[in-house]
Amino acid sequence: MRYLHVLGLSALVAGVASVYALHVLRASKLAASASDTFQCSSAQLQGYYPKSEEVVSHQQFSIPTIQYGFGTSPEPLFTLLGGSSYGFMVTLRVDESGKVVCYAARSDLGTLHPLNGKRREVIEKLMTSTFTPFEKGGQPTAALVQESIDEERLPLRHIDLPAAPQSSVHIGLNRAGCFGRCPGYSVELYGDGRVIYTGLSYVDVRGKHTYQVSPDAVAKLIEEMRTGDLWSLGGFYDGDRSGDMPMFTLMLDVGGERHLITDRHGSRVGMPAVVSAFMESVDLLTRSQMWIQLSNETLEQLKTEHFDFHSWASGEILSRAVENPNGRDEQAMRDLIALGAPLDSRPAKEGYPFGQSESMESTLEVAMKNRRASLVEPLIAAGAFRGEANIDQNKLDAAFQAAIVGGNVGLVQKVWDLGGDKSRPSLSYDKKSWDFESRTEVHRRAPVALLLEHHKYDPHAWDGLPIIQFLVAKGCDITGTGADRQDLLHLARDAGDSELLTYLKSQGVY
Repeated sequence: MRYLHVLGLSALVAGVASVYALHVLRASKLAASASDTFQCSSAQLQGYYPKSEEVVSHQQFSIPTIQYGFGTSPEPLFTLLGGSSYGFMVTLRVDESGKVVCYAARSDLGTLHPLNGKRREVIEKLMTSTFTPFEKGGQPTAALVQESIDEERLPLRHIDLPAAPQSSVHIGLNRAGCFGRCPGYSVELYGDGRVIYTGLSYVDVRGKHTYQVSPDAVAKLIEEMRTGDLWSLGGFYDGDRSGDMPMFTLMLDVGGERHLITDRHGSRVGMPAVVSAFMESVDLLTRSQMWIQLSNETLEQLKTEHFDFHSWASGEILSRAVENPNGRDEQAMRDLIALGAPLDSRPAKEGYPFGQSESMESTLEVAMKNRRASLVEPLIAAGAFRGEANIDQNKLDAAFQAAIVGGNVGLVQKVWDLGGDKSRPSLSYDKKSWDFESRTEVHRRAPVALLLEHHKYDPHAWDGLPIIQFLVAKGCDITGTGADRQDLLHLARDAGDSELLTYLKSQGVY
């Protein structure tokens, strides 16, 4: 019986695979037959691809959204097999006059998208659309524009929002993190305007904070909930196949009746755009952004809470704000330093779950690594380099090494000069690496020049050559290697810096 069961299962899988293959073949034929003369050739897909901001400014039309009734989908078999089928990308070739001349509808993997009737209608509409002509070097030019077509799955039926007073409304939004730097936090909003924010991970301000917003604004949000027909929508939209996408959960409680909507890359499985739009409205009303990234608004809110700016928690906010690559308000960071935030708070680094922890570097080191030059003077004035009396050599060395990692020659020079002739940073450091043969950690003194790191695709400015020249002038040995035997030539090649490579060879580094 077990053999027959396995045989039957195998036959079922083989049958589904065969139908899948026929469906893909049929989809390819559909794509080829739909406006076949308008499909771009490989040669037509070569050329100038403007940035998205430029595309939006030249676009003279709105991109339509395709909607499917409950129980239907753009690619039924793909959905059956667990694939994501909603939404697709279209590349349009626009000629010098702004007219669309051909298209290519392909997936992220470069395969043809099956074109059903609704998709063909949208493409035919796009083919009659026009752009303001693109220019390159002051001259009209053809351009290749990539447009994202959203597709939505409509609810089974309309369900009225429960009739209840505003005082009984409770809206919750929880944004869980991902494997990267996705902010993790929750906000709870009540009908009387009360807000409870709880910061969890990858946010500058953690913990719970309670404050008020306008009840009239809450009433408008409730009306947005009604007009968006959120109470009728499905509960779980999961389009994440990698497990790396953040999960957002919207909780709607009206008069004790509760409705949950969960979004994990939901647009890939037809989640209506009104869900994301409503979540953004909740964030906007609750002002959650002021907790995610430090700003003057954050400081003013903390003042109303009588927050202790000399507390250890204040120092942790400063450390996380300086480390946050998305943080832009350095004036708020300087204000927090001036308010007395401790400089030695070292919160645990993000991304260490299950009880593991590793402390962040000092605030000064983090500022150096993140090229936050405007923070250096306030941090120095607040005593970031000082020990009990004089400059702390260990802090000086750590800041010098962090400045080299950051790749800003001005900061490297500033730290070098801080201690004067009596206290210079060390030109070597203890480099650690793992020896796979002996299965032990290996330590070796290495020149600080090996701390330079930059990838050729990194958009940030990098002063690799000026830093190396400065270090050489101060007596640094640039021919050495670390415990992992890596030298500066490897680093220069990784950075794609031909000028640095030429200089290193002229200094005898081979």
